[in-house]
This record gives sequence, structure tokens and C-alpha cells, in this order.
Amino acid sequence: AEIIGRLTNNPSWEYIGQQIVPLAIWYLIVQVLRSVINNIRVWVEWDIATYVMYSLARLSFDAIVAQSMQFHNDKFSGSLVSGANKFIGAYERLLDTLSFQAIPLLTLIIAALVVLFINVPIYATCLLFFIILYIAIAYYFFRKMIPLNQKHASAENSQTGQLADSITNINAVKSYSNETQERTRYSKFAQGTERAYLKLSHLNVKRQMFFSLVSFGFGLIIIVFLLTGQRLYGINFAVLYLIVSYTNSIVNNLWDVNNVFRDISRVFGDAHEMTEILDLPDDV
Repeated sequence: AEIIGRLTNNPSWEYIGQQIVPLAIWYLIVQVLRSVINNIRVWVEWDIATYVMYSLARLSFDAIVAQSMQFHNDKFSGSLVSGANKFIGAYERLLDTLSFQAIPLLTLIIAALVVLFINVPIYATCLLFFIILYIAIAYYFFRKMIPLNQKHASAENSQTGQLADSITNINAVKSYSNETQERTRYSKFAQGTERAYLKLSHLNVKRQMFFSLVSFGFGLIIIVFLLTGQRLYGINFAVLYLIVSYTNSIVNNLWDVNNVFRDISRVFGDAHEMTEILDLPDDV
């Protein structure tokens, strides 16, 4: 903030050489180190993820094969395959969400709040309160999305199972001219998937509309503080610039909180059916 204030008052070349250039050099060093460390982290995470997904694939196979013939008679083979694939993919989605969205988002919010607390503690406290409220409401929608995601994933698995069953028995279907009956059966499963997806989509639209209003409220807070901050609290232009810059960054990234909760709720939905099978006792 001090440097920004100096730069707005025609700083001397001596000040630029002594203060700005060293900071610029340190900034470049930090950016290079961050890039290197981040790439190493991603490399290690992907290696671990590959091994874990291989282990989950074997675990899914063992759990399905260990079930009784009655279990397999009651299930579409295609549904089991779809559920196992969703279960494995859920881990990859969870890792990507935490690694590339949740952790960077949390780091940015904490760093921005620390800077604002140092310069404008009153504003930072109010902002922290709204962030906590925002995340609490996002968590509320997250809890409502989990059962809808589970129903949607289950409907998709059933739809895939019916399609796989029809293709597997295609000779019998064509021999007895049962295409119309098979199409009717498949349409029922497809409609079930459609209904589950529509319920999930409608909740997502409500969630996005609500948080659009919340983001608008954040914008109003910034405008009010800009208009009154200098007169009421004696805040200079440099600090006001920090407030606008960091608050905009926080608000823009808070929108990703919704995406994080949405992706995690989908992870729970995709993994639901397979985790239930894993909880079943072996019954050869």
C-alpha cells in the first residue's frame, strides 16, 4: 500500500531503484519457485492418483465378483460396470477438485484477508463475516444436492445397464422382433435419468441465482466503503486500491466455492452405489 501511494506521487528514480526494483526481482523469484513447486506437487499427486485408481479398480472387481448369484440376477451387469467406473472416476474428480480448486482458493482467501486485516481491520472483519456466511449457505445447498446426485447417478447406472442388456441380447431381440419392447423399456430408464437430472439442474439454477444476489451485495459493500472510507476512517488511496483489488479477487473466487461443493456432491453421488456394494459381506 505504501509503495502504491508513493507511485501515485511521482516517485524519484532513486526511490524506484532502491525500493521497486528489488521487490520486482523478489516477485519474479517467488513466481518461479511457486511454478516449480506446483508442478512437482502435481506430478506426485498424479502418480499417487494413478496407483489409487488402480487399487480401486481391483477392489471393485473383487467386491462384485464376491457377491452371490442372486445379487447378480437382481442387477444389470451394465449397471455394475457403470457404478464401478463412476466410483473410480469419483476419486479422480475429488483429487482434482481439492488440488486445483479448493486448496488454491483457500490459500488466496487467507492471504487476502491477512493483508486486509493488517491495513483495514474493520473492513476485513466485516468481509470475513460475509465469507463465513457465504460458505455456510453454500454448504446448505451442498447437503441438498447430495441425495439428488445419488439419484441421478443411480438412474444413469440403470439406464446404462438396460442398454448393455439390450445389446448383449441383440440376437434374441432381433430374432423375436422385440425392438419396440426393448425401446419402450429403455425409454423408461432414460426418462428416469432425465427427471433426476432436471431436479438437480433446477436446484443448481436456484443456487446460482441466490449467489448472484450475494455477489451483488458484495459489490455494494465495496462501493459504500469506497465512498465513505476516506472521509470516515482517513483511508488513503493506496489502501482503498488494496481493498478493491483484494475484495474483487475474493468475490470472484468465492464463486468457485459453489463449484467445489457441486463437484464434491457429485463425487458422493457417483461413488454411492459402489460403496454400498463394498459394504456388503462376501457371499459366494
